[in-house]
Amino acid sequence: MKVLTFWVGWLAVGAGDVVVTGLLGMMAGVLFVVLAVWLAGRDDRVLAASGLLLGFGTTWLGLMGLQAANGGQLDDAAPWITFGVVLAALGVLAAFLRMARGGLRWRGAERV
Repeated sequence: MKVLTFWVGWLAVGAGDVVVTGLLGMMAGVLFVVLAVWLAGRDDRVLAASGLLLGFGTTWLGLMGLQAANGGQLDDAAPWITFGVVLAALGVLAAFLRMARGGLRWRGAERV
């Protein structure tokens, strides 16, 4: 499987988890993540976690920005923004660790 395709797929799963959590609540979001991690166990877990965390974090931050732009107010938005930034940063860190760990050579975004 192409590495870039695999990673982008998990990025979309992370973004989808924000929607599931927002619409159906925290328990549904947690179950969604548990299922996603179980499925990721079949392939490269670190790369899957990277896409999942980055997708969730960036979508979370985007929705927080949309909420603020539409006049929504929170008493203290800092913990919620920090939550999104930390998840996105962990996703980027996991991607760098996966690349640094070796085993991947980029030739047209395919695993060699």
